[in-house]
Amino acid sequence: MYPIVLLHHGGGWNPFENGNTAIFETGPQEILLKKMIEMVDRAQNIVCFQSFLMQNGPFFSSLKNAAKRGVRIYALGAAEARLANQNEEEDFKKEDYINLLNETFKGHIIFRTADYFHAKYLLIDPNTTNAEGFLLTCNFTKKAFTVNPELGLLLDGRQVSELFEVFVYHFWEYSAHQHGKTEQFKAVIPSNRFNPKPWNHVRITSPNLAANSLLPSLMAAIRNSSESITVSAFGFERDHDLCKEILKKAEAGLQVTIFAPPRRPILDGFAKQIVQAGGKVISQSLLHAKFLVADQKVGYLFTANLESRGLDSGMEVGVLLSEDQVGELNNLIKRWKEDFQFLLRTNIQTVHMPNQEFSELGSDGKLIKKKIEPSAEIFEKRSLKHVSDLRRALKDFESRKPKENAITTIHLLELEAPPPPETQDREAIAPGLIRLSLKEKSGSKFGIHLTDAFQPESLNAVDPKWNNWPVFI
Repeated sequence: MYPIVLLHHGGGWNPFENGNTAIFETGPQEILLKKMIEMVDRAQNIVCFQSFLMQNGPFFSSLKNAAKRGVRIYALGAAEARLANQNEEEDFKKEDYINLLNETFKGHIIFRTADYFHAKYLLIDPNTTNAEGFLLTCNFTKKAFTVNPELGLLLDGRQVSELFEVFVYHFWEYSAHQHGKTEQFKAVIPSNRFNPKPWNHVRITSPNLAANSLLPSLMAAIRNSSESITVSAFGFERDHDLCKEILKKAEAGLQVTIFAPPRRPILDGFAKQIVQAGGKVISQSLLHAKFLVADQKVGYLFTANLESRGLDSGMEVGVLLSEDQVGELNNLIKRWKEDFQFLLRTNIQTVHMPNQEFSELGSDGKLIKKKIEPSAEIFEKRSLKHVSDLRRALKDFESRKPKENAITTIHLLELEAPPPPETQDREAIAPGLIRLSLKEKSGSKFGIHLTDAFQPESLNAVDPKWNNWPVFI
């Protein structure tokens, strides 16, 4: 028995860096990074940007060059949080960060900080006809731009304009310190001159809790969904109301797909719950992109993890995607479903997979490759038309189940049935069991849909009066 495993799935993340017009992936060709540098090189008046982590490189060299030709550059970040942290990360070294501040920022960039500034974006000449920019899920570091699966959204003029207002508001009202031309970090106080607005395209989490719009918007998209939900994030907090709402939709039979990195808190928590409810969890190492798409129509790209710090507190941004932007994101989702490394399963004895390779997380958080090598394996296939066929198949199968070597013997039953018809009237009656309301021409008013989470004990919830209902898989 392997209760929680990561089955080897696709060949791994294969970024499509060229060809998109709205949603750009990071990757080894650094196309997204190069586009950002080209934007800075085109800047004529103002550049505004925000990032949680920063690392010196070509992008910051382009900013310094822009400042030298007279472009005003303003930045937000979390310098004090990073410099006070005793644990350095692979893409963050204190010495390198201090050098970046002293060699590039000082004298060229007006940099304000607060430990809750976690958003990432770049704005060029906002409020002009040449306005352009990116909303990013990645920090401004080399690893984030080249190795981590991340996304950058090319902003339209309206999105740039609203995000600039968000920048100005937090720059003046919620910064804690400033690193300017002549001083090191100096405390600053609110100006009390700016107020948040009811933005149409941008959503935020703000230290001003009354201005928070990201969580309500994501919650509304989930609650209004009727067919599918796809979510990607680096962190998921299973006890958060948003994650609970996603789980409810999976239990109600919607097609729920979660993209997440293989991290123990996620696999043992929210991801496990989603799989047990009939949803799908697809994992890729180093995944950091964050987005939500409901019914393939309503989409948001944002910087927050699905956790309290990010959705309830902190400073994060998100953008309501246009129809074209959602279209590109749907195409990306399709590729990621095929390419990503791992598919989370909670009970691999329910499927036929001899010699299937999989990975488990070790106590150190590193992936350990393994292979399913049962000492004995029994496999049979049964076709189903009605609930009565399902009852008979499970009863016959149980009677032939070997009693010896029960721990090392994998006993497999593959059930075949037609796919479920399209219907919005679905009711979850047990784990892996959905009751469908059917059109009269099907010959029955109701049917039963078995999802991947179906277990034989779920059949106990099915009334014997339903034996003539059709079965779908």
